[in-house]
Amino acid sequence: MREQLEEKVAAISQEEGRSVGRAEKQNLKEEIMFSLLPRALTRSQLQYAYIAPQENWVVVNASSAKRAEELLGALREVVGSLPVIPFVTKQMPSQTMTQWLATSTAPDGFTLGDECELEAPRDDGRVIRCKKQDLTAEEMLNHLKTDMVVRKLALGWQDAVECVLDHELAIRRLKFSERILDQAGDRNPESAAEEFDADFAIMTMELRGFLEALQKVFGGIDTRARAISLADD
Repeated sequence: MREQLEEKVAAISQEEGRSVGRAEKQNLKEEIMFSLLPRALTRSQLQYAYIAPQENWVVVNASSAKRAEELLGALREVVGSLPVIPFVTKQMPSQTMTQWLATSTAPDGFTLGDECELEAPRDDGRVIRCKKQDLTAEEMLNHLKTDMVVRKLALGWQDAVECVLDHELAIRRLKFSERILDQAGDRNPESAAEEFDADFAIMTMELRGFLEALQKVFGGIDTRARAISLADD
C-alpha cells in the first residue's frame, strides 16, 4: 500500500505543482486501502532482468528457473512473442567441471573456489556438499574416483566475479569483487536514478565478459537464442 500512496502523492505533486499535506495523505491512504481490499491476499514482486540484443541474451535475476520463467512469461504478454531457450553449451557442464576438479585446475581467467556439490550415479543416491573446503585436497579426488560428478562448483573470474555454477549453468550467489564495487562507488550520481544507471552499466559490462568466457570454456553455444538465469540461492 505504501508504494501506491507514494505514487499517488508524486503524481499530484507533479501534475498540480504543490505538496500534499498530512490530512490529504491520510485520505489518499484510506482510498487506496479500500481499493486494495479485494486483492488483500496478493502481493507485488520486484525482479530484474535485461536484454542484450547483440549477444541474443535475456539475463534474469531470479532465485529459481520457475521465477525466471514467470518473468519471461510476463514479457511475452507485453511484447506478444519472446522465443528464448535455456543457455546450452556443446560440452556438458557437469563433466567439464568434474574434469576441472579432478585436475585441480580451472581454465584461463577462472579460479576454483572453496565450495562444491558432488553427486553419485542415480542408483547410488550419495550427495556430498562441501563449503570452506580445499577443493584440491586428496579427499576430493577420492570422491571423484568413486564416479561422483560435480553438480555445483564455486568459481571466480578475473578478480571481478564470484559465483556458484550448477550443472544446468544456472549462476548462483553471484557477487562482484571489491574492485568492481569500488569502481561503482567512485562515481558521483546526482539522483537515485543516475546511481542505478551507473551501477547497471558496470554490472552488465562485467557480466558480458563473464558470460562470454563461460560459453567459451564449455565449448561454445549450440543455439541461436540464450536465456540465462542468475539465481541467488
